[in-house]
Amino acid sequence: MYDEFLRLCGYEPEEVAEQKTRVEKAFTKLGLTEEDIKLGESRIKRFYAIELEAVRKLLGVWVKELVDTMMAGEEKSKVIYSEWPGANCVLNLGGVTAFDDVHFATPVSQTFMIVLGGIFGKLAPFLEAGESLGMPPAKAHCGLWQMHVGVIASGLIPKPDLIITSQYICDQAAEADQLLEDLYGIPVVYLDGCCDWQYGEMPSKRQVELVAGRMHKIKERIEEVCGVPFPEEAVMAGFKDMAKTYFFHKALVDTMVAADPQPISQANLDLVYFAQFTTLQNRKQYQQAAMALAREIKRLAQEGKGIVPKGSPRVYLAFRFPGQPDVYQMIEELGLAMPLVLLDYLPPEEPDANTYNDLMEIIAKSVYRNAPPCTAYSNIRYNVDSCKAFDLDGAIEFYPLGCRPYSITPLMIKKAISDELGIPSIVLEWGGYDPRDYPAEQFRSRMETFAETVRISRDAKRA
Repeated sequence: MYDEFLRLCGYEPEEVAEQKTRVEKAFTKLGLTEEDIKLGESRIKRFYAIELEAVRKLLGVWVKELVDTMMAGEEKSKVIYSEWPGANCVLNLGGVTAFDDVHFATPVSQTFMIVLGGIFGKLAPFLEAGESLGMPPAKAHCGLWQMHVGVIASGLIPKPDLIITSQYICDQAAEADQLLEDLYGIPVVYLDGCCDWQYGEMPSKRQVELVAGRMHKIKERIEEVCGVPFPEEAVMAGFKDMAKTYFFHKALVDTMVAADPQPISQANLDLVYFAQFTTLQNRKQYQQAAMALAREIKRLAQEGKGIVPKGSPRVYLAFRFPGQPDVYQMIEELGLAMPLVLLDYLPPEEPDANTYNDLMEIIAKSVYRNAPPCTAYSNIRYNVDSCKAFDLDGAIEFYPLGCRPYSITPLMIKKAISDELGIPSIVLEWGGYDPRDYPAEQFRSRMETFAETVRISRDAKRA
């Protein structure tokens, strides 16, 4: 029953024959039925541009990542998990290079989100697993961390030998993993940090050294778990790999912001964007598909093909929805182009001489500089500057319930955009990776009004 599904996900015929048994075992563990597979096929055709081979290949990479994680307990000697974003992901990528018999993965963010959410539309059982194991709803933890706790503690995925967790952007990550450590005895190592600098400033020496020092400690813990040294050249390889994937996505963004009409749905760009922070086992296949997608989108733009009418209003979207591609589709159906989404924009910065020699300090500085919305003030400035840089016609902001880092600023961002740019914006409530409370259709009536407001505002400016 998997042949058509795997074909839609870019598997070659020989891969289907070789991998079908592993896929069946993994999907059975996850409770995916024949009905789920059929629904997955339908959702792939509805939400993703599978007429493009590159999109099919990218979907396949994500499915393979999920299958590899589900099978890691049987096929690998050790399992190490980490969740994004942060310098911890660099160590994951380096670990893939250094340790052949160790499975490094970010199992929930965003692998579960894209495959079990975006493709299958079946996140509820995994959210419920977290809710039953110490992460009840409406208790200031987003759906991502509910699932992270639920799928690990309940054994839905292999229990790891180590979890690397980051708290310097999202403290909920550290709290969730502390729960796993305290209640279930799963070893956790913490990447501490400090986000007290202002937008446009360089991260201080104190901040860089704090993160770098913790990265050295994490590297030592990985060596203890794996029983062999973690070569520095492997860490550097992971750093270069993450930088490379960022520029793959940047090439897509450059084409999207220049194109009229918008050539492809943002749901497809999620497949590239989230990979830059996610340890993918099939890395080379991912990179080839990402480069191919950049060429395909450029071709569509040159041919004037698009998913919204030419000349549609262009708005900024302040969140990504890997588990809910129907949110993108609903907005696009209302005739709004979304050339720019959260963290697509890299603000220009003055070149500066590198003053660090330690590899971990170089990595820490780079990660800090490329993650601008890390404080309330910087998040406000980043959203305003994103709209201003590309002369956008409006902005869609979100109040993500249960997400402390991003729930502070939405109304302040809305006011700043209005005061400084004079363009309309809207703030929508969202369940924070939990589609049960805020499905796409719940947004539609408010978005219809907003879309009309954006058109009137744009036309008035042009008159």
